[in-house]
Amino acid sequence: MPLRWFVLASFFAMIFFGLFLPSDGNHGLLSPKSLSFLASASCWILSIFLHRRYSGKNLGLLIVSFSVFAVLLAWIFLGILYGETPFSSQFDQFKLFLITLIVVAMTLYYVQTDILRPEQLYRCAIYTNFIYCGAKSLGALLHVTGLMNILTFMQKTGIRFMSMDIHAGVIRLQTSVDIVTPYLLLFVLNSDRLGIHFSKKFRYIYTTVALLSILLSFSRYLIVVSWIALFLYWITAKPLSQLSGGVVAVFILVMGMSAIGPENAYKVIEKRLFSLDNYYSDQTRVEQVSALSTEVACYPLLGKGIGGYAPDCIRDPSFFHSYEVQWVAFTMQLGFVGVACLLTAFIAIGWPYFVPPYTMVKMTFGAMYALWLLSGFTNPFLISLTSGIMYSLFACAALTLNTRSAYLSQGQV
Repeated sequence: MPLRWFVLASFFAMIFFGLFLPSDGNHGLLSPKSLSFLASASCWILSIFLHRRYSGKNLGLLIVSFSVFAVLLAWIFLGILYGETPFSSQFDQFKLFLITLIVVAMTLYYVQTDILRPEQLYRCAIYTNFIYCGAKSLGALLHVTGLMNILTFMQKTGIRFMSMDIHAGVIRLQTSVDIVTPYLLLFVLNSDRLGIHFSKKFRYIYTTVALLSILLSFSRYLIVVSWIALFLYWITAKPLSQLSGGVVAVFILVMGMSAIGPENAYKVIEKRLFSLDNYYSDQTRVEQVSALSTEVACYPLLGKGIGGYAPDCIRDPSFFHSYEVQWVAFTMQLGFVGVACLLTAFIAIGWPYFVPPYTMVKMTFGAMYALWLLSGFTNPFLISLTSGIMYSLFACAALTLNTRSAYLSQGQV
């Protein structure tokens, strides 16, 4: 009993810090993120040794996890063999892969052994994201009113963020954990279907705060994904709910445009889609693709090894291997063989969405998972503690929906 308490306490602490604290790019072992992960991973390893009786699923999960770990080590040795990548880059990238793997394996193992219920994971992740979005929105409000300089605060705390002026004193504020918000939006809207019956009041408040946080991120990708999440939920709703939802959406849009003013709205849209900053941002990605593709041509099959980078295009002086176009970077590091293995692992996590029984809700979650994987073409968020939590959420949602679909018809879901 005490071990179970420690297991769940450390696990939920890891979920909280992984989704609430943005990355500072160089947090040490004494940071809340690192400590909670190390505590959770230690409890997991201890519980494996003390369990002593394993099902076929348990053994299969552990064997696959160990095999992936061995493959990652092989690409580390490949990079050492070439001798072109500093060990610091190799270790940092390997660490991110390993953290992502452990979080997913740990979560699925706890679910298989009934230590953790998927509903507990959903609630912890959603409440944490709600707190983060609320804190971010409050910080932005205090900044606009002049009561607090949120940029100075984030700089002093070492949080890595992206910012720019949006309009009339409102600033862009995006951190590494903002990536999860549009995806969790679908989880909240489908809470009844996932067995986590939130009140309508909470869902309305969460949706409002989450959308405000996404707008403050001023990210084209996050805004589009949030729209897609709303649309995917809308098409699975009952006809009457679809009608009322459409009317409410139009009303909110009209009222928002009236409050902001058409001219101000046009200036905001122009800055996000057609400004010089936007052009430079896109051009940076084009340059990354060009430089990384040159390296891919030199190491096509097995790549340069984990942590490899393109000398002609270093995006972050502190982390040579960090690129927004992460799939291209993975191809450079792992080669076509390694990327095929990595993509197979990612597809395996979401595969239950595309096997019988087929329901519309399962397909919408599958579509959102595909969008999550596609985010690797625009943002470097496919591997990290936060990413591992998102893979775990999608994997558990697939299990939940497959179980519930045994007694729910497509018309009811």
